[in-house]
Amino acid sequence: MRKAFTMLELVIVIIVIGILAVMAIPRLERDNLAEAVDQIVSHIRYTQHLAMQDNKFDPSEKDWHKKRWSIAFNEVNVCGSKEWRYSIYIDKSVSGNLNSENEVAKDPQNPIKYMSAGWSGGESYCKNITPKFNIGKTFGIQEVKFSDACKDVQTISFDEFGRPMLSVSTTKTGGGVGGAERGYDRILKFGDICKITFATQKKSAEITIAPETGFVSVKYN
Repeated sequence: MRKAFTMLELVIVIIVIGILAVMAIPRLERDNLAEAVDQIVSHIRYTQHLAMQDNKFDPSEKDWHKKRWSIAFNEVNVCGSKEWRYSIYIDKSVSGNLNSENEVAKDPQNPIKYMSAGWSGGESYCKNITPKFNIGKTFGIQEVKFSDACKDVQTISFDEFGRPMLSVSTTKTGGGVGGAERGYDRILKFGDICKITFATQKKSAEITIAPETGFVSVKYN
């Protein structure tokens, strides 16, 4: 004689499965901060890669050392919203900011898209921005804070060896903290640690960029 489940046993199994499903749902919720940090770390490394592949050394060019590949974070009102966003670019105009479609990096997987969520100075380019670079709108990032060695900047540059530098194209006359006057005088030196904190409404994470190697590490608070 073959045995079968009774109705009571089936009901109990269904109830247990339901309880387990309810307990698992919170663990399946999207971790916006972790997604944002993973993306940003990847793009910091990509910026470093671009710099190492694009040596700007030119002894005949006075400001060659200011035309570095950089990643910049800012909170500006462009393309219809004001949130924290970031861009990967090379400062060809040595203005200290991204201000041209000719300077912004193109998405290698979709070259018509810019590796930016927008910048000040006209919005005709907005159709080509990449929304995920708007970390405020996409991931709920409410604050971005630079501290320690990079407390006075919001831009990290890299030289042709992949060494992190502090906003090389910012000039003192432009109101900045002083850009690179020589080829390598804005490099993070031994003992200099650049920290960038990203915070949502509930928690925060700290990205640390080490000198010389540009090694990136993450700590969640």
